[in-house]
Amino acid sequence: MKKIKTMGLIIITLLFLIVTVNAKTYDSLDLQITYENEMELKGAKEGLEKVKLFFTEMGYKIDPSLKVKILFIERVCILFNKTPIRVHTSYDPKTLLIEITQWSQQKLLNEKGLFNITPISIELYHSLIVHEITHAILHSLQPKAKSINHEYIAYIVQIYTMGEGTRKVILNEYKSITAFENCNEYAYSMFYDLSPFGFAIAAYLQYLDTDELFRKIVKGEIE
Repeated sequence: MKKIKTMGLIIITLLFLIVTVNAKTYDSLDLQITYENEMELKGAKEGLEKVKLFFTEMGYKIDPSLKVKILFIERVCILFNKTPIRVHTSYDPKTLLIEITQWSQQKLLNEKGLFNITPISIELYHSLIVHEITHAILHSLQPKAKSINHEYIAYIVQIYTMGEGTRKVILNEYKSITAFENCNEYAYSMFYDLSPFGFAIAAYLQYLDTDELFRKIVKGEIE
């Protein structure tokens, strides 16, 4: 038994070393990235600039000491009812770490799709990065914001900063979805649970009509 445990530790150590050797790192004043290829690095750097510009143009001041940390890994998992499930990305508000499925794992990415669109294009993939960076920025602006508040804002920024062509395709895919009609409807998280992307479209369309709810969330006026 001891030998089996020892072999297991050796295998885990070797796998860790392989990942470490293959990984590349980028470190600047506002961004720390562990990535596999240059396309991921490009998406992270441009994504941070898009999110910063979005919030800045709305009149918000980004904390200059904020450093976004992104880890591109083979598989991203979260716990749901104590069971690990695979997802495209995750943001941990406790560690402030963003994890994103590597672009090389396109088969895994396309199994779940994004906005019901497959295969996932590079632009859609980059929008995933924007979504997660938005979580980090919102956390710095309003650390008490609840999860559903985060999703409301992250989806708005994700869709708003997409290229016009990609955004039109997504809106057409969900053309039956209409904007939330008031500032409270978003709180019915059942809609998000049943259709996260439908929730995303309804949030985005509401934002186009009014940014009232967006600003209330950032100010901490919405519980």
